Amino acid sequence: MAPSPAVRTMTNGSPATNAKKNTSSKAGQMEVEAGKMLFERSLQKRNLRYTTVVCDGDSRTYNAVRDAKVYGYVEVQKEDCINHVQKRMRTAARNLLQTHRGVGKRSLGGRGRLTADLIDKLALYYGRALKSHVGDVDAMHRAVMATYYHVTSTDGSPNHTFCPAGEQSWCRHNAATAKGEPQPKHNYNLPSDVAEALLPVYKHLSEKSLLQRCVRGKTQNSNESFHSVIWSLISKDQHSSLFAVEAAVAEAVLRFNTGNKHASTAILGEMNMNAMVTNSKRAQEKDLRRSTGSAKKRAASLGLANIVRRRHRDGMHADYAPGAF
Repeated sequence: MAPSPAVRTMTNGSPATNAKKNTSSKAGQMEVEAGKMLFERSLQKRNLRYTTVVCDGDSRTYNAVRDAKVYGYVEVQKEDCINHVQKRMRTAARNLLQTHRGVGKRSLGGRGRLTADLIDKLALYYGRALKSHVGDVDAMHRAVMATYYHVTSTDGSPNHTFCPAGEQSWCRHNAATAKGEPQPKHNYNLPSDVAEALLPVYKHLSEKSLLQRCVRGKTQNSNESFHSVIWSLISKDQHSSLFAVEAAVAEAVLRFNTGNKHASTAILGEMNMNAMVTNSKRAQEKDLRRSTGSAKKRAASLGLANIVRRRHRDGMHADYAPGAF
């Protein structure tokens, strides 16, 4: 947390050092206090209001800011990180396995049922349904339920009405129908008790109140990426002095914004020192590896999103026929 004016402390009954303590909160409450501090000083320091908080599931900071009415009648809105919302599917499915164990209950897990591999796929499909329909709550809802009915469909009881139609549909069954080809076999053929147990989970995670909070597709990726740079410089599990924390954060900001090579050169320059050739080369290699990896991930993400969006759009057009209804 940012330091406040130093407070005189006493050691052995006499004035000693200038302490840097600026809160009496417990460790679990420090994030809340820091959040309130950032909002309360935004008008004075930045001449702006932070009107939205992107949460990761822990709403304590948002609740504290909202209850404090830091901007008077201007309310602060809550949004959910779309990546953390995606993780809720995996957590909910795993909890199902735990709650359906015991005397007189047949486990939902096992071969041909709710396996760990299938749970990961359900979370992946759920995340794709959200991210490929950013900006449209109704489309998000339909896409989420489409993944449920698609996965729980069987050869004996197919249900692909929610899946997009057309030859380019990601649903193999609707694509085969559009092409006039035989229906392919279903991959999962989940038993009815597993499908029934999953339905409440999908209904809960497709509630429009939840989807509305992540409709813009915002994430905490940039924050978490920046935090990882800080933790690479200073441990988050051990106590450190205020000076050490401030130095680590300052260097992390420089590295995050300009790269390792420029950061190391700038810091050494402030100390009237020159960077060694080997150090500069190593820093440049780190920057190249980071930028290359980031570019690949972004390209893959955008490519998948564009494919899903295009197929969904084509399917929506294929559903429409003038005078058909």
